[in-house]
Amino acid sequence: MSANARAELEQLAALLAAGALPEAETEAARWRLESAGEEVRADWESLEQTAGLMGLEARAVDPPEALRARLLDRVEDERQPRRPGLVLDDHGVEVLRSNQAAWKPIGEGVASRVLTIDKQTGFKTHMIRMDPGSSVPEHRHGGAEDVLVLSGDLEIHGQSMGPGDYCFAESGSTHRKSVSRKGAMLLVRTSIHNEYSD
Repeated sequence: MSANARAELEQLAALLAAGALPEAETEAARWRLESAGEEVRADWESLEQTAGLMGLEARAVDPPEALRARLLDRVEDERQPRRPGLVLDDHGVEVLRSNQAAWKPIGEGVASRVLTIDKQTGFKTHMIRMDPGSSVPEHRHGGAEDVLVLSGDLEIHGQSMGPGDYCFAESGSTHRKSVSRKGAMLLVRTSIHNEYSD
């Protein structure tokens, strides 16, 4: 038996012993190992015995709280349904078709379409759609906030804004009630920890 053939059989024996082969391939692998000779069969049986004992030695250990929290967050993230409109998620690069993401009402005549939430920094980027005459209530910023008017009008602290106008608010600052007379579409990056008045 060549060295390559022997190495291939050893790899097959290890995969079979570990239960890592698809069920459809298991029977063929067993037959191949059983017909390969006494030495290969003995190695395979030894691997199966070792694999069987591995589970007996494992003891349950409580992970450190920080590690447990990170693991549970990751599991929760993986359970989340794929965001509507997400057409690319490639190693930290995402492309979202915002016209496919859902609008959620966040106030009378005001809706939000979340584009992304960064749990590590506590910031979200979302589009806000305001109907004519609608308003965003007074709120205190839990972090810095960026507002870009894409279309329509917005009045912040008595200052009228139009398409292309931008507003920055420092962490801890308070926005008084903001009003749109004609309706507006905004792009907003803000803290998920903002505090809104009633």
